[in-house]
Amino acid sequence: MHAVLHAIVWLCLSGVLLTPVHAAPPAGADPNSELGRWFQSLRNSNGENCCSVADCRRPYAWRQTMSHGYQVQEDEGTPWLDVPSVNILRRQNPYGDAIACIIGGWVRCFVPPSET
Repeated sequence: MHAVLHAIVWLCLSGVLLTPVHAAPPAGADPNSELGRWFQSLRNSNGENCCSVADCRRPYAWRQTMSHGYQVQEDEGTPWLDVPSVNILRRQNPYGDAIACIIGGWVRCFVPPSET
C-alpha cells in the first residue's frame, strides 16, 4: 500500500514538474493580430528570429549607455542586461514602448521606443 501511494505521489509531482511553462504575451498581442505578426517578424541584424510574442514584452526598465548601447531590466530588482549591438532593432515600433525579447537572461532583440 505504501509503495502504491508513493508511486501516485511521484506521478503527480512529475506531471507538475514536466508541464511546460510558457511566458504570457503582452496584453493585446494575439499572435494572429497585426501586432502579433509584427512581433513574429522581429529579426536581429544576423537574420536570427527574436522568438515569439510570448518572449517579447516591455521591460521593467531600460537605459541607454555610452559603452553598451542599451541595457534592460526584465523585472524590478533583477540585474541589468546588456543588449548586444547586433540585437538592437532600429525599426518602426507600433507598440510605442521599448520592447525586449529576453530568453534565459539573454536579450535576443531590443526595439527602442518610438520617437515622437
